[in-house]
Amino acid sequence: MIIERKRAQKVVIFVIVLVIVVASLVFVIRQTKSMKAKRDEQKLLIILIDGMRYDYPERDTQLKAFQRLAREGVKAEYLEPIYPANSYPNWYTILTGLYAENHAMIDNYIYEPQLNDFFLMSPHPNTSHKHWWNKAEPIWTLAELSGLPTSVYYWDGCQIELNGVIPTRCLPYRPLDCWPGVDEETEASLDQILDGFSSDKFRLSLLYYEPVDHMGHSYGPDSNETLHSVRVIDGILLRLLENINKRKLSDILNVYIVSDHGMATPTTLIRLEDHIDFNDVELSLQQGSLCMMKAVNADAEQRIYEKLNSSGTDIGLRIYRKNEIPDEMHIKHNRLTLPLLLVARPGYYMLPPSIRGKVYPVYDRLYFHLGKGTYGYFAKEFDQMRGITYAIGPAFKRGFNNIPLKQTDHYQIFCRILGLKPKPHDGSWSRVKNMLVA
Repeated sequence: MIIERKRAQKVVIFVIVLVIVVASLVFVIRQTKSMKAKRDEQKLLIILIDGMRYDYPERDTQLKAFQRLAREGVKAEYLEPIYPANSYPNWYTILTGLYAENHAMIDNYIYEPQLNDFFLMSPHPNTSHKHWWNKAEPIWTLAELSGLPTSVYYWDGCQIELNGVIPTRCLPYRPLDCWPGVDEETEASLDQILDGFSSDKFRLSLLYYEPVDHMGHSYGPDSNETLHSVRVIDGILLRLLENINKRKLSDILNVYIVSDHGMATPTTLIRLEDHIDFNDVELSLQQGSLCMMKAVNADAEQRIYEKLNSSGTDIGLRIYRKNEIPDEMHIKHNRLTLPLLLVARPGYYMLPPSIRGKVYPVYDRLYFHLGKGTYGYFAKEFDQMRGITYAIGPAFKRGFNNIPLKQTDHYQIFCRILGLKPKPHDGSWSRVKNMLVA
């Protein structure tokens, strides 16, 4: 009897353990399915704040949204833009994860010799020629081709059909000098974006905001006008975060805020015609922190190189032949990079003469910022080129300070959140992996 009773007890214990194990497995399976469903329905809003330097949020205690983003989400120590630290190269790097030499948007001003075409920034119509954009696939094209409808607000390039698609909703870039109601319309656009997320019409939305950059150019990064513009976007972001909570989107919506570059105040002018003969120059692109040049012939190129190479240290610039450009600039290996690259040292501003048909931009398109604000310098040498990265939502940790990021790193995060297979890119997973929840 005792033996039979012990056997019966063992059977009962076994059955209980088996039930517990099965119940646990069922619970885990259900939880896994639930978590997967939540991941599958996660949405992403990417906000690009042009010209938002890395230290702007730190020097104003009134910025409630940025404080909240750091407290409830992830903040990178700083963001290193690609070279050149100009708008279009970095805009396309955010979207593709590629360096300029790989996505071919090598600067704000580009010459395509095979088509005799110039990229001259919006609103110039040549900017919308497809050949500037089709060397890489932006995140919105990948999303659309993967069946994820996307809306894009004011981010230049969304109007370009790539691989047979454009974003489901595209509101093209608008020049700020023709847009007095930019702040009100930005808030209205964010409301539309939340409507699209609430109705499951979109999984991915992107928005571009320019006033911080504009004020930095016009008045300098340390001006009251720039400080005010930062406070304005902070207020817009605070209302966005509040509306996300009101709409009960906090569990599915991730917000990723990034800038393209920082802003600096040049103090010393370099008039290039004082140092080289522009009769030797066939083409000169860009001004300020860098210039790309093509000489009329090999002898002229040698004269330009020797004159600037011998005096470059004294006048505040360096000159490189294309094959001499440091690999870490990631601009050498593209056919659109001109044979000569002039790189200004921090604090210096290069100004070419105004010669139509040879120098781009000419003075009616020239942004001359001596004593005000400019960018484009090599970020490894100049911390004022650094930008910001903040992120909040179910994919991200809370109150986490991340190591510095590079502009090439964001793309892989976007793909991870949206469940997309990323295209080849130049980012590093090791720099971003700790930002995300397990």
